[in-house]
Amino acid sequence: MNKKAIFMLIAVLLLGIDSGECKTQILPQPGVVSGPKYQVEELDAMMQDEGVFVVSGKIRNKEANPTRGYVIVYFVDDSDGVVSSAEAEVNESTPIEPGQTGDFELSQTIRNHQQVQKTYIEYIERERVLKPIKPLIAMPRKQ
Repeated sequence: MNKKAIFMLIAVLLLGIDSGECKTQILPQPGVVSGPKYQVEELDAMMQDEGVFVVSGKIRNKEANPTRGYVIVYFVDDSDGVVSSAEAEVNESTPIEPGQTGDFELSQTIRNHQQVQKTYIEYIERERVLKPIKPLIAMPRKQ
């Protein structure tokens, strides 16, 4: 993996089952781990129908430059084996400005959904948008 291009944001979720409804809420585990440059916020993951998972959240850019990227959501079992995975664009491919957040949402149907116990979120930076604050060299104009 390219360390410059991949910044891991892992949100560990536990699967909670409510026997009264069809919807299942997956709640974040108390120790949510985020990378130093990006942070997962307002994470919501649930099973809406039999085997249909919906995951949404926000990625906060803690860098000094805008960033553009996507998330990979890993649905894993008790032994951290990947049952399924899916990708979603963050902020509809619009750069996330420093200090701001970008939204993501995905829906994934998983045939063997009974095995899913946790969900990991990984943010992949496609591009860091560099914007100079001021010119490095000021050249006088020739007349």
